[in-house]
Amino acid sequence: MRTRKLDVILIYGDANQSGNLSYLTNFFPYADTGLFVLPVKGRPRVFTTHAYRNMPWFRTTTWIKDIICTNDIGKECVVYLESLNLSSGRIGVVTFGTLPYPIYDRLQKKLGAILVDFSSEYEGIRTIKSRNELKRVSKAAQIAVESLRRIRPILTPGISGFEIAAEIELSARKMGAEDVLCSIRTEARQELSYPTKDRMTHTPSLEIAVEYNGYWARLGRTFLLDKSDEEIENKEQDWISIYSNITSEMTSGRSIDGCIKELRERLNSRKGVKETQVRFSFGLEPYWSVSFHNNLEATKFFAQNMVLFLRVDTISRDNLNILRTDTFIVNKRRTDCLTLEE
Repeated sequence: MRTRKLDVILIYGDANQSGNLSYLTNFFPYADTGLFVLPVKGRPRVFTTHAYRNMPWFRTTTWIKDIICTNDIGKECVVYLESLNLSSGRIGVVTFGTLPYPIYDRLQKKLGAILVDFSSEYEGIRTIKSRNELKRVSKAAQIAVESLRRIRPILTPGISGFEIAAEIELSARKMGAEDVLCSIRTEARQELSYPTKDRMTHTPSLEIAVEYNGYWARLGRTFLLDKSDEEIENKEQDWISIYSNITSEMTSGRSIDGCIKELRERLNSRKGVKETQVRFSFGLEPYWSVSFHNNLEATKFFAQNMVLFLRVDTISRDNLNILRTDTFIVNKRRTDCLTLEE
């Protein structure tokens, strides 16, 4: 903040975007909203639309002691900033693009401070994980891998999506998972979706997201239930070889965009391939969001101790889909795939 000459940062959060807020505060807005005010000089404060009756619960989750419950976060925030003599300062706003207009309007009209979009820098800092964070991600990945291993014996043509999801959830919860999300594709060219009563065909795809101690890992695979089809199995092995070679080179200092481009081009160049989709994210959100988005604005290069989610989905001209989703940790000389199966 001092380097950027910021007097204060504001971090907004709600049910759809709580990660940036909860990362520093461990305050969860859930169905309500929250705004964290962190001045260079002064006491940190959280403003929230939660009712005061929730205050005892807040005390058990967040280290922030100064919590204000209000129906007008913008108004109360301005009053607080004025008390810190920040009417002519510089304010860095995290999640600037989705800050609700009533809060933004109050800050603009009632405060003479300069508002600066601090989202990219803040999320860039968050991409580098601490040792404790990496342990939690690694544990989530172990649970995902073991859950997948345990359901392999029951993966046969005719089993329903509900049955698969139930077995995965039971297995993951027994191993300490706090939350489990399961997406399934029963037929080629379908989108991954929530499990249904639909029955599995010969090449279903399955993706699991597991949360452990607030941190997520993702794992996705396409299964060849008909082992007699040697041609399909050879295509998959060739595909996996290319994927493994390129992802092993996602080392510190390499271009992220360049790696994604190479992966797409190499897989698209294979005979019979119609299209390859590559979806990537840093795994920033420790609590709620595990959705994929190509958020390359925060940083352009791989860096040590980054956690990455990567989903690659190839569609062949004969309508065979091959899906692979993995969770990675970037190191200086190599990248560890946490969801690599034995």
